[in-house]
Amino acid sequence: MRDMPFPDLMPMRARPVQLAPRAFTMIEVMIVLIIMAICATLAMGAISNFEAAQRPERAARECQALLRYARNLALTTGKTACVRINTTTNTMAVYWQSNGTSYDANPVSSSVGVGGQLLINLNTHAEVAGVRMSLSGGGTSQDFAFNALGSGATAGTITFSYGTRARSITIPRIGEATVN
Repeated sequence: MRDMPFPDLMPMRARPVQLAPRAFTMIEVMIVLIIMAICATLAMGAISNFEAAQRPERAARECQALLRYARNLALTTGKTACVRINTTTNTMAVYWQSNGTSYDANPVSSSVGVGGQLLINLNTHAEVAGVRMSLSGGGTSQDFAFNALGSGATAGTITFSYGTRARSITIPRIGEATVN
């Protein structure tokens, strides 16, 4: 081999090519973080708008649950039960005539209710805080009572509003409340 006139042109064994180590530059990392921050900001706005839109719906569903409970209580006990709506205090509560003639002084006791009572305060109940109620008759308080057959003594509409969003619940004389 030493006698070869051009040793540099002689075929050599292939050597592995060494590549430069791969990594991200600081600028690339910063750009990715900025894009993620923008996406998170947009998502938070959308979530906030969605949550605000759901508050009146939740309040109407809570009221519907109380109305159904009162109706079922009247059907099962044979005694009058009602849901008392008070727009001044922003509360809804279930009462019944346990003695058969007059409503009890306190709301119905239940293990599922806050504080052991079936009472919802829209000012303090976290999922519906800030929701306002109004009655179709324009008053500040109304009882929606159900007799032993489950029919209502009065019909009416309750509107729940939060900002520009609103949802109403209709209580017909036949007793089955529906959310509109």
